[in-house]
Amino acid sequence: METAKSPVPDMQPSGGAPQNRKRPRGMEAAAMDDDEVAMGINLLGNSLGNRFLFVAIHNNYIKNDDSIFYDLMGFWGKEMGTLFDEGFQIHGQIFKIAVLGMCGDAPFIRDAGLMTRSFNNIRKSATANTILPGVCYLCAAGKTHGPDFENLDILTAEWLSTTGVNNLLPWNEPPPILAHIPCQQQNLANFFKGDLFHIWYSGLGKDFCGSSLIFLLKTVMHKGNKANSMSFLNEELRRWQRISKSPPHFGKFTWDLLDYDGPRKYPKGKWSKGMDTGKVTKFIEFLLSEILVENEHGPMLTLIQEGCKSIGIFLRTLFKAGFFLTEQEAHQAISAGYTFLLTYQNLAKTAFSLNKALYKLKPKAHAFAHLVLEMLVQYKQDRSSVCNCDILLGYHAVYQPEYKARR
Repeated sequence: METAKSPVPDMQPSGGAPQNRKRPRGMEAAAMDDDEVAMGINLLGNSLGNRFLFVAIHNNYIKNDDSIFYDLMGFWGKEMGTLFDEGFQIHGQIFKIAVLGMCGDAPFIRDAGLMTRSFNNIRKSATANTILPGVCYLCAAGKTHGPDFENLDILTAEWLSTTGVNNLLPWNEPPPILAHIPCQQQNLANFFKGDLFHIWYSGLGKDFCGSSLIFLLKTVMHKGNKANSMSFLNEELRRWQRISKSPPHFGKFTWDLLDYDGPRKYPKGKWSKGMDTGKVTKFIEFLLSEILVENEHGPMLTLIQEGCKSIGIFLRTLFKAGFFLTEQEAHQAISAGYTFLLTYQNLAKTAFSLNKALYKLKPKAHAFAHLVLEMLVQYKQDRSSVCNCDILLGYHAVYQPEYKARR
């Protein structure tokens, strides 16, 4: 489920043998390497075969009466609960469906879960004294007098002690959708899932890429003025396109596309296609392989390169894996994800020490930490039980453009 303008409850399969083995075409083929389509999850091809629309309702009908939205959530939950309790019969066999979780963008999760703790509860200035409930529904991070959400170390962060069974319920009244669906009673909030599309491709990844490119443009790729520097960057982009055969949808870089409006504003990528975040990350890694030199900018460039490398390993490992990761795949993905978290945090600290507005630590970075932490928790319980679904839930939104066209 996603989109604030038009809530579109739908379901997608997360297990079982894939029914659709079509090779990706168009955007799908451009977005993934040949070895990145081995997931044993039915997401390839036409979305009519793997996403099941329940209902769509325009925001105009619910913006002044949110009871319609919550009635809809409750009804959908009841229907899905019936599919688990009673199931359905095909050719004399009874099949039952278990709902593993609900995903969507941050505003949707906040609304669907009646969350009192969400991304918008951040301090607006250093002198603000508003009592804040916290930025995360999975822990107490960002709460006034609570642990800092900016700490991304999933082994030592203070907010770790407030996760899982120690997580206080992030709502004042239970969301209607939970009334009929079986879920983990000791950790109800975990029913609501983050996903790579919203957290990385449309969130943290754009911050990482935007800050990295601005740093390069202002240092080792600086050519006297803004126009010449941007022209040089686009020349390099065209050269990389000829090598990679994977052009981004936005065509060329501009200062506006990087949301750069001076040294006091944190940049971010403003491209509309989430999959372009992956392409820009690869492009940055390409640039660094050519210009990484020993100078005063070397430590920062090394961190950027490490960030590109680690997030690449993390994503490729997941895309190659099946529904359950092998022990080796799980270890590799968790290690790479953890490395990226520490690298991004170090980039933010280094930029701050240099008095540069780069690599902003937003709630999206904290949400990415929870994605990796969920894998680590599963790995500690059973090294062969790390589920790809918890990470890839929602990734279909990146390469199923025809679904939105039909909505």
